[in-house]
Amino acid sequence: MVNYPIVLLSAVIAPFSILIVITFVSHGALFGTAIEGGLIMTFFSAGISLQSDLSHLKNDFKLQDMIVSSPTSPALYMTGMTLAEIVYSIPSLAILLVLAGIYLQHSLLQIAILSLALLLMFAISVALGFMLSTFSNDVVQSYAFSRLLSLLFTTVPQFTIR
Repeated sequence: MVNYPIVLLSAVIAPFSILIVITFVSHGALFGTAIEGGLIMTFFSAGISLQSDLSHLKNDFKLQDMIVSSPTSPALYMTGMTLAEIVYSIPSLAILLVLAGIYLQHSLLQIAILSLALLLMFAISVALGFMLSTFSNDVVQSYAFSRLLSLLFTTVPQFTIR
């Protein structure tokens, strides 16, 4: 993010576009839903963008071949790559979590359920990212997949939240 600040801007703009559009269309009545939608988008986009990174590392740098032949365990490799994707989402998550703390009046049970749903969505997006990166032959192709899936999986839940 330090070398390419546009990456930070791109990571922050996407979830806040959902927040702004839903709030604007509902005249502020669905601001809480918009915050939850921004969280959904942030977590899913972070997980599915793993696909393009893995495809780039696999096809262009042949890094995955080196890791497979090294003593690194698959779980450690997956955990490391997953945590690397979360790093890009920290600015968006921090702002959205502060907004959620201020504007959402949820009980502890509701917070636990929302957290579990977000973590499951993130896990599914990471699994999709890993799976699709094995089929991708080119980074450009993986960018298209990640954009399409991110759009699909982040807009559909918006209609089912409330």
